[in-house]
Amino acid sequence: FLQLSWSEPGGPEGQVDLVATLAPGAPQGLLAGSVRLRTNVPSQPLVAVQYVAQVFGDVVPSRNPVPLGAIRIGESAVAVVRFESRSGRLFSLAPAAPEGAKSPLELAFRDCAGAAPSAACRELEVRFTPLVPGPISGIIELRVAGDSAPLPLIYTGLAILPDTVIQQLPGFEPEKAAPPAEHRP
Repeated sequence: FLQLSWSEPGGPEGQVDLVATLAPGAPQGLLAGSVRLRTNVPSQPLVAVQYVAQVFGDVVPSRNPVPLGAIRIGESAVAVVRFESRSGRLFSLAPAAPEGAKSPLELAFRDCAGAAPSAACRELEVRFTPLVPGPISGIIELRVAGDSAPLPLIYTGLAILPDTVIQQLPGFEPEKAAPPAEHRP
């Protein structure tokens, strides 16, 4: 699903420009990996180039992955993801597979806040209530009406014990682009 092309060596250093393009039919979701390239440098005959790409069809989530943050056992984290159709077509969302009865993950679909009910927009509320401490990660596969492939939505977080103390590092400010989930007892 990844097509590579490169330029002829040029410039004083013999620089080569590498261009990666996603082929038609690339799977939706977060794609990551590396491409190994041969070089003419004796001390480094191979070099790995990392890539990360987000691939979406007509319906695009406001964020992916969904950060749940640190969640204390006994509390829930709630994150809202907004889905919009680039073409403006109406759509519906549904989980691709039924959830387990004892899942710590709950999903709720609703109309977008502040949008007309007929708008090509839906929101998904992701609620996670951890049962044990440790890393949290998973994939929610959603079906978009009219699309053949599922839309994967990744979620991440960390479940911690109720008495765990989290200290802020001096001079460190969390990212403001994707606010963490709201935590509720």
